[in-house]
Amino acid sequence: MILNGAVTAHVQDSKLPSGPIALQYAAGVVKFRKIQIAEL
Repeated sequence: MILNGAVTAHVQDSKLPSGPIALQYAAGVVKFRKIQIAEL
């Protein structure tokens, strides 16, 4: 992931399918609601 021109995360996990966008959390239950992605 790149944020403001700096790499903030670089992870490869073969357990998860690949795709253009991934949301993850290290532990516990996390629920995402009303996520919007817009072209800048």
